[in-house]
Amino acid sequence: MTTRILLLSTLLLVTTATTAHAEELWLVLPLQARGVDAHLADVTTDLLVQDLRARGRQARRAPVDSCDDTACARLALEQLGAQRAVHGTLTSLGERILLNVTVTAPDGRSIDQQRFSVDRPEELDLASSRIVEALVTGRPVGTTARLGSVTTEEARPDTRREAWRGTSLRLHSVHPLGSSMADAGPGLGIDIGYAFEGRHFALEPRIGARWRPSLDDERTGGFLEGVLDLGALWIPGTGNVTPFLGGGAGLRWLRTPWLDSRTLGTILVTEQQERVTDHGFGIGLHTRAGLLLLRTYAFRMSGHAEWSVAFIEARNRSAQHTLSLGVAAHF
Repeated sequence: MTTRILLLSTLLLVTTATTAHAEELWLVLPLQARGVDAHLADVTTDLLVQDLRARGRQARRAPVDSCDDTACARLALEQLGAQRAVHGTLTSLGERILLNVTVTAPDGRSIDQQRFSVDRPEELDLASSRIVEALVTGRPVGTTARLGSVTTEEARPDTRREAWRGTSLRLHSVHPLGSSMADAGPGLGIDIGYAFEGRHFALEPRIGARWRPSLDDERTGGFLEGVLDLGALWIPGTGNVTPFLGGGAGLRWLRTPWLDSRTLGTILVTEQQERVTDHGFGIGLHTRAGLLLLRTYAFRMSGHAEWSVAFIEARNRSAQHTLSLGVAAHF
């Protein structure tokens, strides 16, 4: 008995909801044509009406001129006694056509807004069907694709090649952090690498040099560093502008000349300066982040920031930290 009551209650709720949707009048206002033929906008308006009816909604076309703002949609609702106004634009964007639709309530609120672009006018029926499905179900229009409703743009293979390899030339400024590099000032750097790039990851062995010359005997801030390492990058996007993040490890060779000053004597005080040069090999690590441009082209560019550490002693400091900022060409 209890089960029958629950089934009847559920059926009553579903029937009530269906009746409410059926009684709700959707008023479709003519789309405003922007850069497209007015006849095309007129046909698309009729498609929206038909698709709403196909999904169980009471819909009709408003006997008014085109409308693309909330004020005229609200006025049409008041005059014709409808509960929902569907209005929008059909716009030409180069070789593409953009269908932009808004649903407005009688109080002027925008209940929903969806847009969809196609490459060809023949696909506007797909655009209308999927936008209406999104409006009725409350789902994003991008999730409404199914067999038979995929546009040419969505079916087109990704323009990004699955694999790419080529040379990288990187120029950057080098900024020692703290008292690294024997208290040196900023220097310059150049790297040459060869990248093996997949869809979302890349490997790049590289060789490079960073340097800052000592301008005279009184200056203590010169350094020369050689770099040989292997880096790995994560590239989340496949378009022409995408960030990347990665790091790597390898070998470092470092030479840092500096002046060691000593004070001698207590009564007759003299200062003695001795030029000292620290050098050696060690392990190096780096972390790099940046932006990759023109990724779908044979020639690409990127900008990056890189933190690097070399575990080599210089001026009583066991590790040398630097920050590099630069640009790179990939070809």
